[in-house]
Amino acid sequence: RHGTNRLKVKLVRGVPGDAYTIVLSDGTTRNGFLNTRGKGVVKFTGLPSMSGTATAMWGCGMSATQTFTCP
Repeated sequence: RHGTNRLKVKLVRGVPGDAYTIVLSDGTTRNGFLNTRGKGVVKFTGLPSMSGTATAMWGCGMSATQTFTCP
């Protein structure tokens, strides 16, 4: 949008109120809590052109990783 790269990470089917941390491969980090429906959305804006991974880590120790490419 308007020449800047944005990445949106969607979290679904979690336990309401559960804590999470999203870490991008460049070290950028965001923390939060799932809403009352067990969902969350994290937006990263102004990212450089790059390929990398986004890793979601949960308070219980579980994690999930997904690759992304910003043009």
